Amino acid sequence: MSNISQQYQRPPKTDDSQQYTQQSESVKIAKVQNLYELSSKIHGYEIDTAKRRS
Repeated sequence: MSNISQQYQRPPKTDDSQQYTQQSESVKIAKVQNLYELSSKIHGYEIDTAKRRS
């Protein structure tokens, strides 16, 4: 049982903390992209211009 409590109480390694920050950053970027896509769908013109360009 002492092993389990030690596992939960141990501070995160540098690798873990770096991975977490990278993950949160990518989540933020994904949310911004989703917002941008949502707004462009609502307005319509952004998608139209993108289709014309390609």
